[in-house]
Amino acid sequence: MGQGRPEHPSGSRILIHGCDNILTWYTDPNIQEEVLRFAQRAQEIMRSDTEENAFVAYTNTSRDDPIGYRYKDAEAVDALRAMKRRWDPEGCFTKELL
Repeated sequence: MGQGRPEHPSGSRILIHGCDNILTWYTDPNIQEEVLRFAQRAQEIMRSDTEENAFVAYTNTSRDDPIGYRYKDAEAVDALRAMKRRWDPEGCFTKELL
């Protein structure tokens, strides 16, 4: 680590300038697609100057993103998959990690 900058698991030094936390509440189901497009576009804008291996996303807003955006450690993903197969093999809560 150097000069107070956190080190990313990929080994690169990163400096975080902001984050995207879009919380959406709506009652009209007809606008769902528009809301999803808005959230996706906001993520695209924030990532436009970031190398892909440095992307970090969280499951509340990014279930369509590659799992590597959320979990940078391949061993952690393998462990999560093993737990998922053991505790939710039918995908009752989500099909992700199966």
